Amino acid sequence: MAKTIAPYPGHTQFVFSTPLYSKFEISDEQVEEIFVHGVTIEGYCTKCEKDRVFKNKGDSRAALVSGLSGTKIKSEETVVFSCAFDPQHKIYVLPILDNGVIQKCGQLPSYAELLLAEDADLIKELDKKDRVEYAKAVGLAAHDAGIGAYAYLRRIFENLVYSQYEANKASNSWAEADFYKMRMSEKIQFLKNYLPPLLVQNSAAYGILSDGLHNLTEDDCLSFFPILRSGTLLILQQAREMKEQKKLEQQFTASINSKPKPKGSE
Repeated sequence: MAKTIAPYPGHTQFVFSTPLYSKFEISDEQVEEIFVHGVTIEGYCTKCEKDRVFKNKGDSRAALVSGLSGTKIKSEETVVFSCAFDPQHKIYVLPILDNGVIQKCGQLPSYAELLLAEDADLIKELDKKDRVEYAKAVGLAAHDAGIGAYAYLRRIFENLVYSQYEANKASNSWAEADFYKMRMSEKIQFLKNYLPPLLVQNSAAYGILSDGLHNLTEDDCLSFFPILRSGTLLILQQAREMKEQKKLEQQFTASINSKPKPKGSE
C-alpha cells in the first residue's frame, strides 16, 4: 500500500526533524520561500553545540522560473543553511521537488547526527546499554526504518517509567501484579507524582505503547517516534534535576552539621 503524503510540516521541521526520504505535499508559496526568497529557521548547530538561527539565501536561477506555478518547478539542487552566529557552520539539504511534492533525499549533518548531538548531554543519564540502543533508534529513524527505531526507543522509555515504579513501590506498598497489567497511559497516570508533569498531562498519547509491534505500520512508528523521544528526554531531564536537588540537600545538611554550636546551646 502506498504511503499517504502528508502536508509540508514547515521549514524548520523539514530540516531538523524529518528523516530521509520523507515526502510532503508543498504549496506554491512554500516552494518560493525555499527556492527563491530564502527562509530563516532555528535549530541545533552541531558546531556551536547550541540552538542557533540558520538562513538560506534562495536562488536567483529559481527566480527565473518563478513565473510558473511553484508546484510545477522541478529542482534537485542542494539548499544550504548558514548559522547566523558563524556562517562557516552550515547544514546542507537535498530536497527533490516534483509536481507539488517535496522529498528529502540527502542531508549533512545527517538527521541522526543532529538529534544525537542535541540530545548528547541528557543521554549521559542513561546506562551504557541504553545509550547504545538510543543511538540505534535514532539511526534507524533517520533511514525511515520506523518499526526498528520505535522498538528500541520504546524499550528505553518503558525502562525509565518502570524504574520510577521500582524506586517507589516499597514506600507506597504497591501491588506489582496490578501495575504491570495497566496500559502505558494508565501506568503514567499511576506514577503521576514521580514523573514530569508535562508527560503526565499528555499520558493518553502513549496509549500506542500498549500495542504490539505486529499491530503497527512503519508510518505509525515513524510518526510516533518524535513524541516518544520527547517523553524520554523529559524523564531524563527530571532525573538529572532530582540528582542535583539531592546533592544540594546533602551539601546543606553537611554544612549545618559541621558548623560549631554556640556555647551553652547543648
